[in-house]
Amino acid sequence: MVNQNFFKRFNPGEMMKLHPELSVRMCNLACGFALLLVGAVHSQEMIFEEIDGLVAVEAEHFFKQEKDGVRKWYLTTENSTPNVTPDGDENHATTASGKAYLEILPDTRRSHGDPLKGGENISNSPGEMAVISFKVKFNTPGKYYVWSRVYSTNGEDNGQHVGINGTWPASGQRLQWCSGKNSWRWDSKQRTGANHCGEEHKIFLDVPSAGVHVIQFSMREDGHEFDKWLMTTDRNFSRPSGAGPSERLYSSTGTPPPPPQEVIILEPAQNTELVMGSTITLNAEGDNISWGYDANSDNLGEVAIGSGNQVQFTVPTEITGPKTLTLFCRGDGGTVQQDYQLASGATASNHISAQRSSVIGNHSSLQAYSLQGRIIDTRHNGSVRSADVKQGIVILRSRSRQGHTRKIIH
Repeated sequence: MVNQNFFKRFNPGEMMKLHPELSVRMCNLACGFALLLVGAVHSQEMIFEEIDGLVAVEAEHFFKQEKDGVRKWYLTTENSTPNVTPDGDENHATTASGKAYLEILPDTRRSHGDPLKGGENISNSPGEMAVISFKVKFNTPGKYYVWSRVYSTNGEDNGQHVGINGTWPASGQRLQWCSGKNSWRWDSKQRTGANHCGEEHKIFLDVPSAGVHVIQFSMREDGHEFDKWLMTTDRNFSRPSGAGPSERLYSSTGTPPPPPQEVIILEPAQNTELVMGSTITLNAEGDNISWGYDANSDNLGEVAIGSGNQVQFTVPTEITGPKTLTLFCRGDGGTVQQDYQLASGATASNHISAQRSSVIGNHSSLQAYSLQGRIIDTRHNGSVRSADVKQGIVILRSRSRQGHTRKIIH
């Protein structure tokens, strides 16, 4: 007979630490057996369980993230670091519980000398920026003290907020870390006017009833690194050593949220020369992709292009300085940027011989050059012509003092 208590003891976080390659398979196996025993589980989110006044959850096991347009929680693992800049920290996953953690990026304020921008790199209003949510089945209602395991490297990355069921009580605001810099540290202190490094026993949530409730964390400062959290009814709970208590999975129809797909620019390939005025296809792998560019001498800064894994982009022509352009590709898996050289006009390659041609106007012979099917320039007596290459037909257009000329070369 199968021991049903196995599913309460099953610990995906601990399994990930011991056998990372087996953790996903084991979670699927355990949850599959659970479905046979207790029937279909309709929710797609993981639900964790409080037992004897204690619940602990890995930060990366949230079921939902919202309000992440300006700052966002990004997953870091031993083998994956978010490609989001700026980020002044190294990867700390080797010492994190489960070898994974979350960080709020980008990180633009690392010292008191950096500009403080409310609603951007700091949020004193809880629940307004980068909100992540977790479902917990509480067997015991009441007052729970909240502890979080955090890695802080400076005085501007050491704060967060906690709430419950979409509410953000005063007792869940401004969790603060001052001690234990450059290491993972458990703490439960609230920053106050009297003590900016935080006072004990002031961070707590009231769980109103037994049953499933949503526990939420939101950004206070960017660059904040978050590994794990716990709630306990014990006011005198001692600071855990190491990773602290294990998770208890109550129910799930799947595994923890997988890492986001890595962002990779497929087209244009790096070191490709882009022709100004040409329309090209931008193509990337990743989830929720958006594009932007910065032509380094147009003084416009970054300009949005559009969203989607494939978008059309017309290479700008109003470039006065160095002919360089940077593409930015952003997605759930981070940001990738690549630099390209710009070509003004055509570089002659593959001379096209005119098998049949027609000339409209009073121009004589024209020469055409193709550049991999893109728009090109040709020159005749000092006047500039543009060419379209479509389905093997080259159409030349020019404007000069003598009028307009059009030539079709098949």
